[in-house]
Amino acid sequence: MKTTARIGTALISLAALSSPAGLTYPVVDTGQTTAFGKDKGQDAHYLANPPSYKDNGDGTVTDNVTGLMWIKDPGEKITWEQAMQNASKCRTGGYDDWRLPSIKELYSLIQFTGLDPDPMSTDTGSLIPFIDTDVFDFKYGDPAKNERIIDSQFATTSIYTSTTMRGAKTMFGVNFADGRIKGYGLEDPRGRGAKTFHVLYVRGNPEYGKNKFKNNGDGTVTDEATGLTWMKADSGKGMDWPSALEYAEGMEFAGHDDWRLPTAKELQSLVDYSRAPDSTGSAAIDPVFQCTEITNPGGKKDYAAYWSSTTHLSTRSNTSAAYVNFGRALGWMEDRRSGEKQLLDVHGAGAQRSDPKTGDASEFPYGRGPQGDVISIDNMVRLVRGGNVEQVDPPVARETRMRESSGDQSRQQRPNRQQGQQQNARRGQRQNPGMNVGQRTARSGQGSRPRDKVRSRDTEFNEKFPMGSKLPNSLKLYNTDRKLVAANSIFKAKYTVIVGGCLTCPEYRNSYPEIEAVAADYRDKGVQFYFLYQSLTHPENWGFVQPTSIQERFAQVDHAKELLQTSIPWLTDTMDNEMKLHFALTPNSQFVFDRDGKIVHRSSWGRGSSLRESLEKLVGPSDKITDIAELNLPTFGPRKTSAANSLLEPQRLDGVAVPLRVAAGGDEADLEYMHSRNFGKSNRYVKLRPEADQQLIRTGTGQLYLGFRQDPVLGAAWNNLATPPKYRITARGAKVTPAMAAAPELSVEHDTEPREFLVDVKNWKTGTPIKVEIQYFACNEEKGWCEAVQQEFTVWLEKDETGGMVAGRTHFPGNNGQAGRNAQGQQRSGQDQRRGQNQGGSILERFDTDNDGKISEDEFRGPIERFILLDEDNDGYITEDEVRTARRNR
Repeated sequence: MKTTARIGTALISLAALSSPAGLTYPVVDTGQTTAFGKDKGQDAHYLANPPSYKDNGDGTVTDNVTGLMWIKDPGEKITWEQAMQNASKCRTGGYDDWRLPSIKELYSLIQFTGLDPDPMSTDTGSLIPFIDTDVFDFKYGDPAKNERIIDSQFATTSIYTSTTMRGAKTMFGVNFADGRIKGYGLEDPRGRGAKTFHVLYVRGNPEYGKNKFKNNGDGTVTDEATGLTWMKADSGKGMDWPSALEYAEGMEFAGHDDWRLPTAKELQSLVDYSRAPDSTGSAAIDPVFQCTEITNPGGKKDYAAYWSSTTHLSTRSNTSAAYVNFGRALGWMEDRRSGEKQLLDVHGAGAQRSDPKTGDASEFPYGRGPQGDVISIDNMVRLVRGGNVEQVDPPVARETRMRESSGDQSRQQRPNRQQGQQQNARRGQRQNPGMNVGQRTARSGQGSRPRDKVRSRDTEFNEKFPMGSKLPNSLKLYNTDRKLVAANSIFKAKYTVIVGGCLTCPEYRNSYPEIEAVAADYRDKGVQFYFLYQSLTHPENWGFVQPTSIQERFAQVDHAKELLQTSIPWLTDTMDNEMKLHFALTPNSQFVFDRDGKIVHRSSWGRGSSLRESLEKLVGPSDKITDIAELNLPTFGPRKTSAANSLLEPQRLDGVAVPLRVAAGGDEADLEYMHSRNFGKSNRYVKLRPEADQQLIRTGTGQLYLGFRQDPVLGAAWNNLATPPKYRITARGAKVTPAMAAAPELSVEHDTEPREFLVDVKNWKTGTPIKVEIQYFACNEEKGWCEAVQQEFTVWLEKDETGGMVAGRTHFPGNNGQAGRNAQGQQRSGQDQRRGQNQGGSILERFDTDNDGKISEDEFRGPIERFILLDEDNDGYITEDEVRTARRNR
């Protein structure tokens, strides 16, 4: 049980919490006043020495906590040598004793109320730096100077006692744009001479940052400079962030039970920047402390990173926390000659970076971020107590990935910025007055839908495909001549753009005109463009069916070219879906590769605005700005999925249905390429969609759905004047009932509705396929032909990972699918059941484009305020129940 007094946040007087007299190194609070999630012991639960500044009106700022005085304006960037030399020349405020700060002096200014931006973004309008911009001037990096917006590093006197990267002399600096300490090489890594930094000179309190450790003889060490008492030993093992908080909150040691996980600034106060594994053979901490040795991913003796209690906020997530490296700050960097990834000390012992709070580190085999920062998640822990601290009850924000960065925020509301971030992340910006002409043009014609939102899948996608990485050499696709080639062989131009697409993806159909407009402006600037045709993400949308052979996929590509009137050439994924699987199943991802095949831009969502922005940075502005209206491309209505509810009764599995792997069989499987709409004598007009219920998947005994559909690309229909379609199943070892059956007779001459069957299967073994044959008569009224056709398919009892979701038939756990809704409906009276279905179904049918039984912000059309009102449980989705609740409460 904690012995520290608890008081309400609203009752805290910040002035009353000024640092106690006599401390030469008071640690300034991080400014984080909101907790994220329900874990106790977070930064915001403890308040000490809150930031307090005085603008002196003469170009200087006084820190009321540390006693340090700073210049207000960091000015233009200069080299480290210039920063050292110019300190003695500085006369700001009439003082002549300015100095370049140490890393500990400069880090005293950091505030973890900032937002870490996407490194590839160029929009700073919604960002918040990690420094108080009410009193300090601040600039993000300038893309016009070929800088990233995160290039806002500030210089210090602290030179790394070892080296980083491949032997670079390194200075520890603070990046107030992304909220980190890193070791920065003094030479520009791109070969442009000495690297430049912003500078904030300091004066006063020469003892700041100098520790005065006292060994208490009871397993604790007190720093008399900071007033903090530390455990001499660490946790001895790594753990994730929630476990670290729980470990700290439950600790009783040396007669005290008020131990806590230190904030990032408290933890950094322990670093001894004169020590490092490669120079002193020790951790970067005073030897009075015990530091557990580890073996790093490169097999070397090393020392761990240590968790802080501080959440590291970004525009994409609040699910990362800050840590400090007391050993090497490792990262995976690519060797430019060999192309192989090398594990290097990229940021130095004493760096402060961030990790996901929970998860599996193996999902980040080459780290994340521009330098491939190694992800551990299971970091070490060292506990602290004491200091001028009060335990409080802060507001708690939902721990979630933010779908958008915060919008326009008042700087006058700084203490409550986290709350504002959460609200603005929900609302977003419907229009961005700061976006450039290219962005506005790329969006024109797309209605009010926000096209540049950051979704959770964007963050995961960027982590999977770090900048500078390449496609595996084994990856293959079909080129524009429909020859199977290595994917890496197509990079012939200075830059190559590849955007994923398919006929049934609403995202692609809505956004491809933006890509066409960008291509019109950049084809003559050394950029080649491709669409990559992949398996259908939403099969049966607009009537199209999943192909079962590469010939059929080529036929769909031909149809897509004609239907969409694209000018960009098409690549085609293999029937093994190599590209789609490699690209994490994202149907509409976009990439830009350089001539060497390295990724220089990527997004899980194909967007003309971000593509144009990237090419402007890589190639320069285009000579013209094409409006998509000038291209006169076709427009499409809402997604329409064919349903068998007019002529024939639908056949549906109960519960969750799983698409199975299927391929075209028989003699036709070996045919060479067949041109669209002219398949010759071996016509394959029908496609098969097989699905299994959960029991069949688990045990080999259950129900099998067979859905036969006419392919609209080929223009055929069922000929109902002849014998109805009939299937036959041949299975080795499995018992199938009925093994043969015919579809009902219909009085209409021809139609294209699916012929659906439910089959009982027993003892079907994985790895042993079954053969499904169908005999039918097909006709084409326009061309005036009718003929008998027999087709054969091979089906495996294996989930087709790229099979996609069919609206109303591929169901989902948790009663989200149609089957689940029907089960709920059976519990109501007939009248109430019909009323409930009508009320919930209409809005879901209009907006639920990915058919998952709920509506995300990305799918919603209309005012975002309306979405927020409907999203009753604030989870970022609208469900059918929430729609009904809203209507009942009108």
